[in-house]
Amino acid sequence: MSILLMDWGNTRLKWLMRSDLDQGARAQAACISEYGLPDAMNAMGQIERIWVSSVRSLADEVWLNQACWNRWGVIPEFARSEAFCAGVVNAYQEPGLLGVDRWMVLLAARHLCLGSVLVVDAGTAVTLDALDAQGRHLGGFILPGYELMLHALNQHTARINVSETAGWSGGFGSSTAEAVSGGAMQALLGALQRSHELFCRQTGETVSWLLTGGWGRRLAQGLGVSSLAVHEDLVLKGLSLWGASR
Repeated sequence: MSILLMDWGNTRLKWLMRSDLDQGARAQAACISEYGLPDAMNAMGQIERIWVSSVRSLADEVWLNQACWNRWGVIPEFARSEAFCAGVVNAYQEPGLLGVDRWMVLLAARHLCLGSVLVVDAGTAVTLDALDAQGRHLGGFILPGYELMLHALNQHTARINVSETAGWSGGFGSSTAEAVSGGAMQALLGALQRSHELFCRQTGETVSWLLTGGWGRRLAQGLGVSSLAVHEDLVLKGLSLWGASR
């Protein structure tokens, strides 16, 4: 069966055929406009089912329903967070309030990691979720991503105007650009390291790291630990597991 997986985040839509995911292929990505689906997606052949993880508004989901129906005659199936799925127990008292992107990466993490894991999705926002060795979600944190931090300083200070491409050498900043970019990275890395300490103190377990998202590799380099893996399309992997559980 031809199944299309979609990960619709705050900035981009990523997609991949489920059969290609199983073969280790990388997802394609594009920004969505009101004019329709990306050209590369429109060029695809007939699709039988569409599974979607979306953090967008209900209005956006309605738009995607119509666009997919117009192109393939298929209504997408939207993943939702729930109390239990694929070996993972949701920590939220109201499971449906957990962001579906976080739920998808937790399902993927449980499948990919044998023991306890801290899973980080570093995109527009950075989410961190803790999963113990029994598959219990312990909760997590949500932080502004690197670019959001820079944007906030650019917008709400009079004399800071730093490009999102500003680099950081790893030391103390010797220019405003280095100080801002380094401060943003230090804030993120510090939050992750403190989360690691909290997990170990709370559970007494050793824990590995699993990172995904556009900034996943940069954060992985900054953490500099051995028990760490980066998976480019973790949301889509979790979405595949979610769909298989239906």
